[in-house]
Amino acid sequence: MDARFIGSGTVRPIRTVAAIDAEIAELESSILALGAAVDDVDSRIDSDEFDAGRIEIRNMPKDRHGRFIDRTSTLNAATHITAARKRRAELASERAAMRREIAELRAERRLWTDKTPLGMVEIAAMLGYSAVAPRQWKRRSILPAAAGSVSGTPYWWRGDVLAWALSRGRDRVLVDLEIPDDSWSGDDYAEAV
Repeated sequence: MDARFIGSGTVRPIRTVAAIDAEIAELESSILALGAAVDDVDSRIDSDEFDAGRIEIRNMPKDRHGRFIDRTSTLNAATHITAARKRRAELASERAAMRREIAELRAERRLWTDKTPLGMVEIAAMLGYSAVAPRQWKRRSILPAAAGSVSGTPYWWRGDVLAWALSRGRDRVLVDLEIPDDSWSGDDYAEAV
């Protein structure tokens, strides 16, 4: 945790929606490329399994001493299949990590787009200041105009506060992103994109 921040949560950089969207698009194209790589590995596995299964001992060619010539190709096919399965698992793990990263980016994007009202206490907590700081900013007319008020208490939209903080040179916020545990898991991701 950064020593400048008061409160709990994760310190995150403030990024614009455009920057987040660009990163999401880049990750989605990488996921599609990984999907193609997984398909290629799967087809190699299927082909090698088929080829290895077709070889019958009695039909294998023998040398002049009666030893099998191509016996090693069957063993090599099994070795290649094992290596390909390992590679497929690595690609799937990498793709799952990218899916988790996309889920985090979408949660970060919701910080900007969800209409979440914030009071002065929430603004202070999000920006890592004491509860007194937003009152001082409001008194000095540094804080942007409130979006409205409820029972005389002003509120601001979270996206507006983030834009204001970014324009004032603040580059970090304290937030807890709400990411569902099952978001973008498995092969459902390809259907959702």
